[in-house]
Amino acid sequence: MTRALAAIRRQAYRVPLTRPWRDARGTVSTREGWLVCVEAADGQRGWGEAACLPTLGTGTATDIDAALAWAADSLVGLEAAEALERLEGLEALEGASILAGAPAARCALEFALLDLSARQAGMPLYLWLRADAAPEVVVNAAIGGLDDGTPQRLATAAAAGYPVAKLKLGLAAAEREWPALERLLAGRPPGCALRLDVNGAWPVEVAAQLLPRLCGHGIEALEEPATAAGDAVLARWQAALDYPLAVDESLPARADTDPLPVQRQVLKPMLLGGPRRALRLAQRRAVSSVVSSTLETAVGLWGCAHLAAAVPVAGGRPLAHGLDTGGWLARLLGPALPADGGVTLSDAPGLGFEPDMG
Repeated sequence: MTRALAAIRRQAYRVPLTRPWRDARGTVSTREGWLVCVEAADGQRGWGEAACLPTLGTGTATDIDAALAWAADSLVGLEAAEALERLEGLEALEGASILAGAPAARCALEFALLDLSARQAGMPLYLWLRADAAPEVVVNAAIGGLDDGTPQRLATAAAAGYPVAKLKLGLAAAEREWPALERLLAGRPPGCALRLDVNGAWPVEVAAQLLPRLCGHGIEALEEPATAAGDAVLARWQAALDYPLAVDESLPARADTDPLPVQRQVLKPMLLGGPRRALRLAQRRAVSSVVSSTLETAVGLWGCAHLAAAVPVAGGRPLAHGLDTGGWLARLLGPALPADGGVTLSDAPGLGFEPDMG
């Protein structure tokens, strides 16, 4: 029986959040997107997800939907490996430029085709992505921004076993947030480091003043300190700090072969256009990598977990990946990741489950 693709289907979803997700770009209260299913003639299926968050760079809902429809017409009839090869060159084809503006659509198609390939081979996705990958993935807690409940959320994360907790900054002026941050650092429970994410909200002059003041506090990393800071400034800051700076949402616009001015990169496959580019970027020398979700449902989250397992570990020390967002969604449309600071992937083929759209 042929393994050629018989159909590519997409099903829209709309899921409310259990509480608002706030960062420097605004507030999200509902997640919308598509689950993409590629089905082969032998009956096997693979799944991917396109989660729409235009302010982050996924593409608009209109662009994602159009890109999924266009790509589906171009891939049916091919086997999964051929479809992946075709997808790699779609932007060069007439009419395919819409994919460049909708990386979430390409991400969904790539994950679905890779999931199908792994299922057809009888292998878990993480081993299909990298043959010597280990199934254990360390996960950081997502504790939101600074408010009256932040110390308790940090304490809860530490008690649950999370080695790192990620805190959003830039939700208010730095002079208003800084006293609360100092109190949080002073009372930080042992064994749980803080990863800070400014989302580029600090002006360059503010970042230049505050970044050195965080030295000596065991900061695990700080992401996107200032959008307006050029590479020379970022490199100068990084050289003077005792913790890594990281590029996150600014990473997709950078050329894959360009060196980075900081010590870490955050790999969001929904913004990068899929896991294959993320794995290529993870080969950068002298830069550590963490994988991060973008508030996806179970399909996207478990895809990110398999990708995280396949990312090489720099320096022999596993880093915590940003996958603790499932609890923010009222419905995950599939199984949740464990809430204890880590996940061990099963040896079931592909992603290891079928989504629940009921």
